[in-house]
Amino acid sequence: MKNVLPIQHTSSSTGRNLGSASIDQVFRLPQVKALTGLGKSSIYAAMRQGNFPASRSLGARAIGWFQSDIINWLESRKPAKPSHHHKEVA
Repeated sequence: MKNVLPIQHTSSSTGRNLGSASIDQVFRLPQVKALTGLGKSSIYAAMRQGNFPASRSLGARAIGWFQSDIINWLESRKPAKPSHHHKEVA
């Protein structure tokens, strides 16, 4: 995948259990947009509201998002599975 960078990071205030360290991919904005289906302004608005993972600085003019943060966000947005309890009709 183009523009995806491997990066090593350790768990900090995120609360994730990453062991001592793990390798995570860094997604740039085009990949985040493609994965989430959101546009640039929606992503930034959700970040400001605290409803989307924060971007990380990659340099003076570059930012990205950890793959694990985006995947966790996507997983948290999955609808609850419907109950399979059906009322029996007599």
